[in-house]
Amino acid sequence: ETFVSSNFIKQDRYYTGLWKKISKKNKRFIFFIPFIIMTKLSEMRKLYISIRNSEENYLIKEDYLSIFDIIYASSYCIRIFFLKYKPLIYDKIDLTPLVRNELISHRGCYLAIEGILNYLFFKKLKKNDIHLKLVINWWENQACDKGFNFGLHKFYPQTKVKGYLGYAPRELEIQVYPTHYEIFYNIVPKNILVLGDGFIKKLKFFYNHPNIESAPAFRFQHLWKNNKKSINQSYFTILIPLPVLYSDSLSILKKINNLNLNKINKKIRYWIVFHPGMQ
Repeated sequence: ETFVSSNFIKQDRYYTGLWKKISKKNKRFIFFIPFIIMTKLSEMRKLYISIRNSEENYLIKEDYLSIFDIIYASSYCIRIFFLKYKPLIYDKIDLTPLVRNELISHRGCYLAIEGILNYLFFKKLKKNDIHLKLVINWWENQACDKGFNFGLHKFYPQTKVKGYLGYAPRELEIQVYPTHYEIFYNIVPKNILVLGDGFIKKLKFFYNHPNIESAPAFRFQHLWKNNKKSINQSYFTILIPLPVLYSDSLSILKKINNLNLNKINKKIRYWIVFHPGMQ
């Protein structure tokens, strides 16, 4: 599984360098499942043409899903109003209203829809008698990942499934720490791959997942390249790495512009680094 947008098709941000390391013989058996992000509707046709003409092999979900599948998944936003569940009590506190308000707010609804489509996608692959030996989920344990893994575990119980956490997890991303219930209901991968041994213990915060191991940090290969640059000491350099959202980036730049930096006795230079998704 990978992510593509109109800006990133030929340049792989997720498994950088992997395709070049694979032999020509083995490339015939490896396919990428694209999750399209940050692409305008007007750019979709061009994007799909680029995917189909790419050197890499792609399994496009829309080639297997029907219009009825898409309607069913999209109607989740309506079906959610009719969900019935028992009172949710924790430590004598009734959390039911909090959970209900979160569900009907439709925040993150599109990820849940994508999760249902992922589930139906594997159902259709099985129906078309397509065999899968190994599936790697770009894993952040979001709703789309839960549908992805649930579909795999249900329709391909003998297939090896690995979740690849291809970045350093942030402290407040509590969804990447699997729980016992997620393991029990088969919505997380049986094996989880992280970028270093130091993250293995960290991901066992809620549950001692038995199958967490290290894997190559494909996205960060450039850190090993010897491309040191000398810094002009006559400048006070400020690095500004921006997030993916345009509104947040604009707010950060405005705040920096309003700072009083007169106490610095050097010329000030700003190095602005855009999030790859903004380019």
